[in-house]
Amino acid sequence: MNAPLTSWPSEHMASPQTSLALPTPVRILLVEDDPDDHILIRDTLEEMGAPTCSLEWARTYEAGLQLIHEHRHDLYVLDYRLGAHTGIDLLRAGKASDPHITILLLTGSGGELVAAEALRLGAADYMPKNLLSRKTLHRTIMNALEKAHLRRSLAEHQQHVEHTNQILTNQNQEIQRFYHTLAHELKTPLTAAREFTAIVLDGLGGGFNVGTRRISSSLSRLHGPDHQTGE
Repeated sequence: MNAPLTSWPSEHMASPQTSLALPTPVRILLVEDDPDDHILIRDTLEEMGAPTCSLEWARTYEAGLQLIHEHRHDLYVLDYRLGAHTGIDLLRAGKASDPHITILLLTGSGGELVAAEALRLGAADYMPKNLLSRKTLHRTIMNALEKAHLRRSLAEHQQHVEHTNQILTNQNQEIQRFYHTLAHELKTPLTAAREFTAIVLDGLGGGFNVGTRRISSSLSRLHGPDHQTGE
Protein backbone atom coordinates (compact mmCIF):
# COMPACT_ATOMS: atom_id res chain seq x y z
CA MET A 1 0.00 0.00 0.00
CA ASN A 2 1.31 3.42 -0.91
CA ALA A 3 0.78 6.57 1.13
CA PRO A 4 0.58 9.92 -0.67
CA LEU A 5 3.75 11.94 -1.00
CA THR A 6 4.61 13.93 2.09
CA SER A 7 6.43 17.23 1.59
CA TRP A 8 9.23 18.07 4.04
CA PRO A 9 10.74 21.57 4.26
CA SER A 10 13.78 22.20 2.07
CA GLU A 11 15.99 22.99 5.07
CA HIS A 12 15.84 19.29 5.94
CA MET A 13 16.96 18.15 2.51
CA ALA A 14 20.63 17.99 3.52
CA SER A 15 22.55 17.42 6.70
CA PRO A 16 24.85 20.29 7.77
CA GLN A 17 27.49 17.77 8.80
CA THR A 18 27.71 15.89 5.49
CA SER A 19 25.82 18.07 2.99
CA LEU A 20 24.05 14.89 1.98
CA ALA A 21 21.61 15.45 -0.85
CA LEU A 22 18.68 13.10 -0.34
CA PRO A 23 16.82 11.47 -3.22
CA THR A 24 13.51 13.10 -4.03
CA PRO A 25 11.18 11.55 -3.23
CA VAL A 26 12.67 9.44 -0.44
CA ARG A 27 11.05 6.06 -1.07
CA ILE A 28 10.37 4.31 2.24
CA LEU A 29 9.13 0.75 2.69
CA LEU A 30 7.56 0.01 6.06
CA VAL A 31 7.30 -3.69 6.97
CA GLU A 32 4.87 -3.76 9.88
CA ASP A 33 2.21 -6.34 10.74
CA ASP A 34 0.24 -4.04 13.06
CA PRO A 35 -2.13 -1.67 11.19
CA ASP A 36 -2.24 0.71 14.15
CA ASP A 37 1.56 1.06 14.15
CA HIS A 38 1.48 1.61 10.39
CA ILE A 39 -1.00 4.46 10.85
CA LEU A 40 1.13 5.88 13.68
CA ILE A 41 4.29 5.93 11.56
CA ARG A 42 2.42 7.25 8.51
CA ASP A 43 0.91 10.09 10.55
CA THR A 44 4.27 10.84 12.17
CA LEU A 45 5.88 11.11 8.73
CA GLU A 46 3.15 13.49 7.64
CA GLU A 47 3.74 15.61 10.76
CA MET A 48 7.47 15.76 10.10
CA GLY A 49 7.12 18.01 7.14
CA ALA A 50 10.57 16.47 6.09
CA PRO A 51 12.00 15.75 2.50
CA THR A 52 9.40 14.69 0.04
CA CYS A 53 8.76 11.01 0.73
CA SER A 54 6.64 8.13 -0.44
CA LEU A 55 5.63 5.48 2.09
CA GLU A 56 4.78 1.92 1.03
CA TRP A 57 3.46 -0.58 3.53
CA ALA A 58 4.07 -4.34 3.56
CA ARG A 59 2.16 -6.22 6.24
CA THR A 60 4.05 -9.55 6.26
CA TYR A 61 7.60 -10.84 6.23
CA GLU A 62 7.05 -12.48 2.84
CA ALA A 63 5.60 -9.35 1.25
CA GLY A 64 8.42 -7.25 2.66
CA LEU A 65 11.11 -9.60 1.37
CA GLN A 66 9.55 -9.61 -2.09
CA LEU A 67 9.61 -5.80 -2.20
CA ILE A 68 13.20 -5.73 -0.94
CA HIS A 69 14.17 -7.98 -3.85
CA GLU A 70 12.67 -5.39 -6.24
CA HIS A 71 15.19 -2.72 -5.08
CA ARG A 72 12.70 0.14 -5.42
CA HIS A 73 13.20 1.91 -2.09
CA ASP A 74 15.78 4.17 -0.48
CA LEU A 75 15.00 3.14 3.10
CA TYR A 76 13.52 -0.02 4.63
CA VAL A 77 11.86 0.38 8.05
CA LEU A 78 11.36 -3.03 9.65
CA ASP A 79 9.37 -3.83 12.75
CA TYR A 80 11.00 -6.41 15.00
CA ARG A 81 7.90 -8.58 15.41
CA LEU A 82 6.57 -9.96 12.12
CA GLY A 83 4.42 -12.95 13.01
CA ALA A 84 6.47 -16.14 12.90
CA HIS A 85 9.50 -14.14 11.79
CA THR A 86 11.40 -11.19 13.20
CA GLY A 87 12.83 -8.00 11.78
CA ILE A 88 16.27 -9.54 12.38
CA ASP A 89 15.32 -12.42 10.07
CA LEU A 90 14.21 -9.96 7.39
CA LEU A 91 17.31 -7.82 7.91
CA ARG A 92 19.54 -10.85 7.41
CA ALA A 93 17.64 -11.95 4.28
CA GLY A 94 17.59 -8.43 2.88
CA LYS A 95 21.32 -7.94 3.35
CA ALA A 96 21.95 -11.30 1.69
CA SER A 97 19.98 -10.03 -1.31
CA ASP A 98 21.71 -6.63 -1.40
CA PRO A 99 24.44 -5.74 1.14
CA HIS A 100 24.05 -2.02 0.37
CA ILE A 101 20.37 -1.51 1.24
CA THR A 102 19.59 0.93 4.04
CA ILE A 103 17.61 -0.62 6.90
CA LEU A 104 16.15 0.95 10.02
CA LEU A 105 14.86 -1.45 12.69
CA LEU A 106 11.99 -0.59 15.04
CA THR A 107 12.40 -2.22 18.45
CA GLY A 108 10.28 -2.55 21.56
CA SER A 109 11.19 -1.14 24.93
CA GLY A 110 14.27 -2.78 26.41
CA GLY A 111 15.43 -4.02 23.02
CA GLU A 112 19.09 -3.11 23.43
CA LEU A 113 20.29 -6.64 22.62
CA VAL A 114 18.09 -6.72 19.52
CA ALA A 115 19.41 -3.30 18.46
CA ALA A 116 23.01 -4.43 18.94
CA GLU A 117 22.39 -7.53 16.82
CA ALA A 118 20.74 -5.41 14.11
CA LEU A 119 23.71 -3.06 13.93
CA ARG A 120 26.09 -6.01 13.82
CA LEU A 121 24.19 -7.39 10.83
CA GLY A 122 24.40 -4.09 8.97
CA ALA A 123 21.36 -2.04 9.95
CA ALA A 124 22.01 1.66 9.52
CA ASP A 125 20.19 2.52 12.75
CA TYR A 126 17.39 1.50 15.08
CA MET A 127 14.61 3.24 17.00
CA PRO A 128 12.57 2.12 20.03
CA LYS A 129 8.87 2.44 19.29
CA ASN A 130 8.17 3.97 22.66
CA LEU A 131 10.36 6.94 21.67
CA LEU A 132 8.64 7.48 18.34
CA SER A 133 7.95 11.14 17.63
CA ARG A 134 8.22 13.57 14.75
CA LYS A 135 11.64 14.75 15.96
CA THR A 136 13.15 11.34 16.74
CA LEU A 137 11.83 9.77 13.53
CA HIS A 138 13.28 12.58 11.41
CA ARG A 139 16.66 12.38 13.15
CA THR A 140 16.81 8.59 12.89
CA ILE A 141 15.87 8.56 9.21
CA MET A 142 18.46 11.25 8.44
CA ASN A 143 21.13 9.36 10.39
CA ALA A 144 20.32 6.12 8.58
CA LEU A 145 20.49 7.74 5.14
CA GLU A 146 23.72 9.57 5.99
CA LYS A 147 25.40 6.38 7.23
CA ALA A 148 24.33 4.57 4.08
CA HIS A 149 25.70 7.40 1.93
CA LEU A 150 29.04 7.34 3.74
CA ARG A 151 29.28 3.53 3.47
CA ARG A 152 28.63 3.66 -0.26
CA SER A 153 31.20 6.43 -0.71
CA LEU A 154 33.77 4.46 1.27
CA ALA A 155 33.07 1.31 -0.75
CA GLU A 156 33.41 3.22 -4.03
CA HIS A 157 36.68 4.79 -2.85
CA GLN A 158 38.03 1.39 -1.81
CA GLN A 159 37.12 -0.07 -5.21
CA HIS A 160 38.90 2.84 -6.92
CA VAL A 161 42.03 2.28 -4.80
CA GLU A 162 42.02 -1.46 -5.52
CA HIS A 163 41.57 -0.80 -9.24
CA THR A 164 44.44 1.70 -9.24
CA ASN A 165 46.67 -0.73 -7.33
CA GLN A 166 45.92 -3.45 -9.87
CA ILE A 167 46.85 -1.12 -12.74
CA LEU A 168 50.14 -0.21 -11.03
CA THR A 169 50.89 -3.89 -10.34
CA ASN A 170 50.31 -4.77 -14.00
CA GLN A 171 52.52 -1.90 -15.15
CA ASN A 172 55.28 -2.95 -12.76
CA GLN A 173 55.13 -6.50 -14.09
CA GLU A 174 55.39 -5.20 -17.67
CA ILE A 175 58.43 -3.10 -16.72
CA GLN A 176 60.09 -6.10 -15.08
CA ARG A 177 59.46 -8.25 -18.16
CA PHE A 178 60.92 -5.50 -20.36
CA TYR A 179 64.11 -5.24 -18.28
CA HIS A 180 64.44 -9.02 -18.17
CA THR A 181 64.19 -9.19 -21.97
CA LEU A 182 66.58 -6.27 -22.37
CA ALA A 183 69.13 -7.82 -20.01
CA HIS A 184 68.91 -11.11 -21.91
CA GLU A 185 69.44 -9.40 -25.26
CA LEU A 186 72.44 -7.47 -23.94
CA LYS A 187 73.93 -10.52 -22.27
CA THR A 188 73.80 -12.82 -25.31
CA PRO A 189 76.59 -11.18 -27.41
CA LEU A 190 78.75 -10.75 -24.32
CA THR A 191 78.42 -14.47 -23.56
CA ALA A 192 79.63 -15.36 -27.04
CA ALA A 193 82.54 -12.94 -26.71
CA ARG A 194 83.45 -14.37 -23.31
CA GLU A 195 83.55 -17.89 -24.76
CA PHE A 196 85.79 -16.63 -27.57
CA THR A 197 88.06 -15.04 -24.98
CA ALA A 198 88.26 -18.30 -23.07
CA ILE A 199 89.25 -20.16 -26.24
CA VAL A 200 92.00 -17.64 -26.94
CA LEU A 201 93.26 -17.78 -23.38
CA ASP A 202 93.35 -21.57 -23.52
CA GLY A 203 95.63 -21.36 -26.54
CA LEU A 204 93.11 -22.98 -28.89
CA GLY A 205 93.05 -19.96 -31.11
CA GLY A 206 96.67 -19.93 -32.10
CA GLY A 207 98.40 -18.07 -29.28
CA PHE A 208 98.57 -14.45 -28.06
CA ASN A 209 99.63 -11.21 -29.59
CA VAL A 210 99.23 -7.65 -28.43
CA GLY A 211 95.84 -7.29 -30.18
CA THR A 212 94.30 -10.37 -28.65
CA ARG A 213 95.52 -9.36 -25.22
CA ARG A 214 93.83 -5.96 -25.58
CA ILE A 215 90.57 -7.55 -26.79
CA SER A 216 90.72 -10.06 -23.96
CA SER A 217 91.30 -7.33 -21.39
CA SER A 218 88.43 -5.20 -22.73
CA LEU A 219 85.97 -8.12 -22.77
CA SER A 220 86.99 -9.14 -19.28
CA ARG A 221 86.23 -5.64 -18.02
CA LEU A 222 82.77 -5.82 -19.65
CA HIS A 223 82.08 -9.06 -17.82
CA GLY A 224 83.20 -7.70 -14.47
CA PRO A 225 85.99 -8.55 -12.08
CA ASP A 226 84.92 -12.20 -11.77
CA HIS A 227 85.93 -12.82 -15.39
CA GLN A 228 89.20 -10.88 -15.57
CA THR A 229 92.27 -13.01 -16.31
CA GLY A 230 95.80 -12.07 -15.54
CA GLU A 231 98.46 -12.17 -18.24
